[in-house]
Amino acid sequence: MRFAFALLLIALSPIGHTRPLEAGPAAPVATSEEHASPTGAAPALAPGSLYADLGGQEGITRMVEAIIVEVKADKRIAYLFEDTDWDYLRDRLVEQICELSGGGCEYTGLPMPDAHSGMAITRAEFNWFVEDTERGMRKAGVPLAAQNRLLALLAKLHGDIVGQ
Repeated sequence: MRFAFALLLIALSPIGHTRPLEAGPAAPVATSEEHASPTGAAPALAPGSLYADLGGQEGITRMVEAIIVEVKADKRIAYLFEDTDWDYLRDRLVEQICELSGGGCEYTGLPMPDAHSGMAITRAEFNWFVEDTERGMRKAGVPLAAQNRLLALLAKLHGDIVGQ
């Protein structure tokens, strides 16, 4: 079992339930290109950086699109995304992962507690999203070491997402 995922499973005990999602108003959509960097150019690939290991902007976009395919197909959590603007979500995830991985992008979405406010996401739902993320990363060809590094960064967001 991968290190980062194992840490998540140790820290989180799955609790399953179902409930409808209360949707809020959709935020305006901005393209990834608008937020690639302050100059509008894609950030440079520094060898050995997580950003480079993820394949830069192109690789991150490919990975996020693969993750979204997995999430949409996951009947365990699909109801959480019933009213999702998928283009907006894709663009924000690309920004967030680019920023977290050192790519020089700026995440322009809501802070995680605000983005998930009122959703009461459970530990199980969070874990299922992590499973979908792992599958998407594998399908996008992300190297295992880069997967673990990214999952370790994303795991830090758990408290800002679960139970909000």
